This record gives sequence, C-alpha cells and structure tokens, in this order.
Amino acid sequence: MTTLSSLPVMPPELGADARRNLILIERSRVFYSGLLGRPTARAIGALTVYASDRAPLRVRIGSGEWETVQAAVVAPFVEHQIMGAERHIHCLLIEPEHLDLAALPQALQPRAFRDHQDELAARVRLAFGELAAASSGEGCTALDFDSLFFSAPLPTRRMDPRIASAVAHICDDPAGAFSAQDGADICKLSASRFLHLFKAEVGASFRNFRTWKRARSLLLHAKSPASLTDIALDIGYPDSSYFSHEIRRVYGLRPKDIVAGSRDLAFHHAG
Repeated sequence: MTTLSSLPVMPPELGADARRNLILIERSRVFYSGLLGRPTARAIGALTVYASDRAPLRVRIGSGEWETVQAAVVAPFVEHQIMGAERHIHCLLIEPEHLDLAALPQALQPRAFRDHQDELAARVRLAFGELAAASSGEGCTALDFDSLFFSAPLPTRRMDPRIASAVAHICDDPAGAFSAQDGADICKLSASRFLHLFKAEVGASFRNFRTWKRARSLLLHAKSPASLTDIALDIGYPDSSYFSHEIRRVYGLRPKDIVAGSRDLAFHHAG
C-alpha cells in the first residue's frame, strides 16, 4: 500500500512570492490554492482533499460534529462544510470513477485521514510550493499529478467497458444532452439495467455524475470574460437561475463568487 510517511515534510514557511493563487486542471485531477469561500454546505462529486496553509481548518462532514484539522478528506458527493481562520486554502479534487478507493493510502481514506493529517497537509504544501515556483503546469498528466502530491500513482480499477464508454461520453462533453436512454442504447441495455449498472460501477447515480461533471466544467470558464449567462449556456445549463442553483449545491458558492475569486488565479489547464 502506498504511504506518505517517507515523503519530505514542508520546509519553513513559504515566502510571499510563493504564495500566489493558482489552479491546475487535469482531466481527472484539480489542484486549487486560493481563497476559501463561505462555510456553506457543498457536495462535490470528487474525492476532495483540503489542507490548511498554516492555521488549522474547521470541517464538518455530513451530520457530524465540527472538527479542527490540518487536512481533511471528504468522500465524493458527501455534504460538508469547511472554514478557517485564514482566507487561503489548498484543495485537491480527484475524480473517483477509475480509482480503487479501498486501496487508497490511509491518508486519503475519508474514515482514516485524521491519523495522517499532519503528513498529508505537509505534502500538499510542499507540492504547492513546487507548483508555485514552476512557470507552467501545461502537459501535466494524472501520473505527474499523483507523483507530485502523493509520490506514486494512485491505485486504479477496471470498469465495465460498456459503462466506461458512457462515462467517456459525459466527460468528453459535459454540456451535452447525453441521457440515460442514450447510455442504455450504446451499452445495449435496458434503461433500468443501465442505471443500476452505472451506479454499481461508478459509485454514483447517472444523474449525480452528470450533474457533477457539468459543474466541474465551470472551472475551465472561471476566468472567461464572457457573461455568467453565456457561461451557463456554454456549459449546458438552460438558464442562469438553474445554473446558480446547481453550482451553489455543488460548491456552496454562487457562480459570480467563483468567477470573482478566480480573477487573480494563475490558471493552468493540462488537458
């Protein structure tokens, strides 16, 4: 099993020049270092890792109690809240559909991270320092991402190739009108059988998965000069009201707050 115990710890505090805000977006990974929004409830469809910049964070997962942590790991689609004394946070989003979640290192297990939070936070901060010092994250792959943050590739699992095809359709065009019936047709299954198999293979319902992928695509448009209405239409939302409702449900933030908070981000899209 992969561990983090052999990794170098964070050097003395990063200088101000290394504390620039950035976002690195890869097809199955996202790293964000920037402003921490309001502590409103959110339910992100990725395995989500939070790490403090210096001062501890406060996190509430599901209906549990508020906890003080240096790092936290939240399972996909689980509602949670996060807050901190500082306005800056590090956050990783790891798409779960091809991960072997049971084989993840203990530090990345939502039920076990508490015993490994200090080393996890140290590793994330160290990786941030390396990214902040780099001129670009272009060309970064999931393998590069995992090596940087976790020292080794995260464990993967095989998916039923029929469901993998449907997943690829959604990921390739999250704004598209790909329906459950469309998925059933390409898988040559009944709609009910397709929906059952999709949830069993992916770990999320078809509807929740498609909703998350569409909301995730907003990150690629966060620095766009286009209006919020145009962005909403571009990424598949029929109107700005529905767009705002769905984005707040996923991220706990209004679309305009996400866009406003992205103005000073160094943006790296690795494809």
